[in-house]
Amino acid sequence: MSIKLAVISDIHYYSHELGTEGSAFKFRESMCQYYLLESGAIVDAAIKNISESDCDAVLVCGDVTNNGEMCSHVELIEKLRVLNKKKPVYLITATHDWCSNGHPRRFVGDETLNDVESPGPADLTDMYREFGLNRAISEHVHENGSVSYCVKLKKGYRLLCLNDDKNGKGRAGYTDELKEWIKEQGEEAKKAGDKIFAIQHHLLMCGISKLVNSTQCCGDRDELCELLAESGVNYVFVGHSHMYRISKKICGGKILYQLNIPALTGHPCGVIYFEHENNEAKVKLERLEFEYNGKRYTPADVEEKTTHQIVTLVKHMSEDKEKFRQDVCELGIHIKSIPVPDKLFTFIGKKLYEGTVADVLALPNKLLGVVNDFDLKQVGNDKFIEYVKRIYLSVFDGSIVEYPKGTHEYNVIMAISKLPRKLQKLPIKQLHSDNINSIFSDIELTCERICVPEYNAVSCVLKED
Repeated sequence: MSIKLAVISDIHYYSHELGTEGSAFKFRESMCQYYLLESGAIVDAAIKNISESDCDAVLVCGDVTNNGEMCSHVELIEKLRVLNKKKPVYLITATHDWCSNGHPRRFVGDETLNDVESPGPADLTDMYREFGLNRAISEHVHENGSVSYCVKLKKGYRLLCLNDDKNGKGRAGYTDELKEWIKEQGEEAKKAGDKIFAIQHHLLMCGISKLVNSTQCCGDRDELCELLAESGVNYVFVGHSHMYRISKKICGGKILYQLNIPALTGHPCGVIYFEHENNEAKVKLERLEFEYNGKRYTPADVEEKTTHQIVTLVKHMSEDKEKFRQDVCELGIHIKSIPVPDKLFTFIGKKLYEGTVADVLALPNKLLGVVNDFDLKQVGNDKFIEYVKRIYLSVFDGSIVEYPKGTHEYNVIMAISKLPRKLQKLPIKQLHSDNINSIFSDIELTCERICVPEYNAVSCVLKED
């Protein structure tokens, strides 16, 4: 008994009807980690790759449109219909698809306008019914009209397609009614002797660390992990974070793997293939190339697009404090002012943007002895911003490039992660609180996971025993 699945998530499809020119769009595009203009071309490339594969079915883990714009839904559905004729598609929608913040956007000149038609959760249920729900053997309707459903993928395999939008304790999660339905589906699968997988949008495990992923998780994640594992689920596919990461949790003696699928339209821009047989799964990333407006885009182009966001932030930090503040606000971190003198702020920015690793660490190393001199000498002449770019890519791609323990890069990164601990030498009581100690530990764990992930997500084998 075996099955092969193609899994994608966070397509964030963007219709050109919403604007492709003007300063407002250009600013939005420059601060976006994934592609907007090119999203249609990437979807086409993914459809071609999947259609030509030997997979049995396709899973889509939500946020299929950029921000819930009706025109984006209409265009994407036409593309998915092409794929659905070749391979059965099982899809869930998520908060971006009904624009939960109430502000779908279009761009005209220097204006960002919110007068865009956007469907609600119940509308999405009807619009996407042909992509899985019409093949359901059981379904659970939520109060807002969204639906969770169960399907038979093939003989011996079932799939729970779970809608977790704002159902749990003020955050993403499951209602009590959904929990009971999941238990029932688990019992049915056990009676039939079927293997059961699950997809949902939000995370159940902090893939990198609480510091990075906690707010992207369901509010009652530990309880939900126990529920899925007890219901016979060993693999849950999620999206949302745009970070490709595989995590494992032991729940009551049972193994639950979380496969956090990256954004299709961002780095590493690929399709995840999952092949299950005999109580183990093989996972492989296939990166895409695509064409848009006469240009061929390679993985190197995608990497450049993804790092453009972080490079722009640091560049603007070196030039103008207000420009930097506007960038940060566009990323959803709303701050009214930065309480640092302008000249000092831009001075620090220039060090980060133009300096080498040795330049940036010179003062901290002098005061606190942050990095071993030998390790720093090996990497000190590297441009600091290039270092930042490489690490930033590792956050999103499951560490295609790893920094194994013992390498100079690993030693430098981990030494920097321990810099906050050095501050505890100062006689400041607040630096020794349990909360601060937890944050410092999470900083170190974050850097460790970025250098060396729990699993090499590019290609690995997951075992259930």
